[in-house]
Amino acid sequence: QSTYNDIGWIGVGILLGNYVLVSLGVLTSEMVVYHVISIVGCSCIGLEAWHKKDSQPALLNLIFVAVGLIAVTRLTYLNNLLP
Repeated sequence: QSTYNDIGWIGVGILLGNYVLVSLGVLTSEMVVYHVISIVGCSCIGLEAWHKKDSQPALLNLIFVAVGLIAVTRLTYLNNLLP
């Protein structure tokens, strides 16, 4: 069980680091890397929540992952199709 706990804490660190980078202006929400980092962090937290059968944070992080995937799709594919 400690492995899942560690994965959850790694996810927390990833998300906090991402937030710091946005706050400092290193990253913006229009950068694919910002969303990829968010997807990884939310996946880690969601995995731990799922393992613990804690449905609210598992669902919330699944939704965040879906939103991140939509954002990555928009930034990479749809923007390239528009003039």
